[in-house]
Amino acid sequence: MSVESLLATRLDRRMANVLLNQQFWCWGQDIRQPAGNLLLAFGFRRLRPPVGVLGSSCYRLSLTGGEVLLWGWGVLWSRAGMGVFLPRRQFAPQGVHGSLAAPCWSPEGLPPLDPPTLVSQQTLALLAELLNWMAAYERWVLQMAGRDYRRACAGAAPGATLTLLPEQVPTLWEQLSCAAAVWARSRAPGRVAAPSL
Repeated sequence: MSVESLLATRLDRRMANVLLNQQFWCWGQDIRQPAGNLLLAFGFRRLRPPVGVLGSSCYRLSLTGGEVLLWGWGVLWSRAGMGVFLPRRQFAPQGVHGSLAAPCWSPEGLPPLDPPTLVSQQTLALLAELLNWMAAYERWVLQMAGRDYRRACAGAAPGATLTLLPEQVPTLWEQLSCAAAVWARSRAPGRVAAPSL
């Protein structure tokens, strides 16, 4: 069984992409929240590109044992010189080798990435951690800003034909996390076919 088919049994490909795109849209709305930037309230630090440099601000959150870096074009979970990167447009996790020594403003500034067609056991374990963190963040937003706020965010996405109820999102992230964790534990170290959801 490939990672792709394992993840597809938990959540179909289209839904994984909808979930990811909705999450990025909502993070963008959280920055503009009328009561204040929710990412900053959660504990992120905002790093802006230097004057004259084109790119996206980086939101960085240090956690016990790792950190989350968030841009408009992707999210990176990093721990002990390894990481997993999820690009914004498609649920296609990529392993990251090395640490981000300095902030970057575009994907070209990331450390070396595995091709999205291959994922290591370690990358799948890190993916499970990232997805669990995303579930926890969404629960926090529901508690702090409310269900109506999150529904308004998701419903305002351009071209949104399918939006997920905010109460469902944490559970859906946890289902994907469980699928990645099960696959990581069930395989010997090495590389396996990656999900191209």
